[in-house]
Amino acid sequence: MNLLFWLVLTASVTTVSFLLGAPKAVRRAWGASGLLVYAVSAVLLATATTFGVLVLLGGAGDSTAVVVVVTSGVTTAALAASVKSRPAARTRRAGSRKVRVPFFLFGKVVTLAVPVGLGYLLVEDGLDGLVESRVHVLILPLVIVAGLFFDAALRRQKAEDEADAVIGEGAVVYIRGFDLERTRFARTSANQEAGTALGVTYKSNRLRRGTATFGEFFAPTVRERLGPWQHMGNLTDYLPPHGGTPVYTDDEQWREQFTCLVEHSRCVITFPHFYRQLRYELSVIRSVNAHQRLFVLTPPSHSRRKPEQITVVQWERWKAFATAAARPHEDFAVPGYDLGEHPGPGAVVAFDTDGNAVVLRTRALTPLDYVSTIQKHLDRIARDAVPRGATE
Repeated sequence: MNLLFWLVLTASVTTVSFLLGAPKAVRRAWGASGLLVYAVSAVLLATATTFGVLVLLGGAGDSTAVVVVVTSGVTTAALAASVKSRPAARTRRAGSRKVRVPFFLFGKVVTLAVPVGLGYLLVEDGLDGLVESRVHVLILPLVIVAGLFFDAALRRQKAEDEADAVIGEGAVVYIRGFDLERTRFARTSANQEAGTALGVTYKSNRLRRGTATFGEFFAPTVRERLGPWQHMGNLTDYLPPHGGTPVYTDDEQWREQFTCLVEHSRCVITFPHFYRQLRYELSVIRSVNAHQRLFVLTPPSHSRRKPEQITVVQWERWKAFATAAARPHEDFAVPGYDLGEHPGPGAVVAFDTDGNAVVLRTRALTPLDYVSTIQKHLDRIARDAVPRGATE
């Protein structure tokens, strides 16, 4: 298997996957980590299948490239079809997530398997035998798997720490669509020390460092500056995602619980995007007079040369969010919101008493840039609410 073999196989796997829309489906279902697992699995499966076909054929001579393209393409198509036709995620019970799987132990075992396995083969077969066996191609997949196990271990510990969480007063409430909960909100430093200093959630999966979801980006700073972070949990979660404390409530009770959560919140935060329950949740916020404590945060700029540049995806998400916000839910007799034009990257958008957007700042880059702006605005609202002449 020479370089040409790998180039043809990788190109075939990539082309078929994108033609069938598998990467988009995987990313929506399992996030960036799932996309990495799919990519590695697709290449390994295509390699094994293609190699087996070539062995059965006794080599294909001048037709090797054709065999590689056809076999790897068919294999990838089967994998992509199975991913896209997967059954809907199972709805789990309400309440805290209790998982007993020893993810940390599994991660340690996989981590130790690399040096132990390579050392054993080196002793038994020597360096030439080790290189000839090509076992080294498994190192990266094993590192990825170990990282996923350690990440799951962190989330299991998070679930245990938050097992007794209940809806309380003064929380920062995060509203979002479940299908975009794991999408990237911001690029961060791949250096873990720099990420920790920035205030971004620690991730043991090294391949996910350098990016952060909305929750991962803001949760540590929000807890430090504003108070506890809570949001309605997705009942399909096996383990809670990083960032914030989810409250898992039955479908029959979520509207009542959400209203209570918002009514007693310190503020509500989100990012521009559309989801099925958006109009209802925005109308609830308006009905309990919490819309002046609602903040819409746009992603920070990723371009140093063009800090004001807005991507097509960001434009589309803002437009969809603004259109939905302008139309109140039919269950409520409340006005809608007027968001106006996209304020640009790194924006903190609040609302006045009439529901009109007020841009508090733009070009925010760090979590503290956003959160400090929110904190100042909340303090201003609190001061304005105190009647003149009132004393402590």
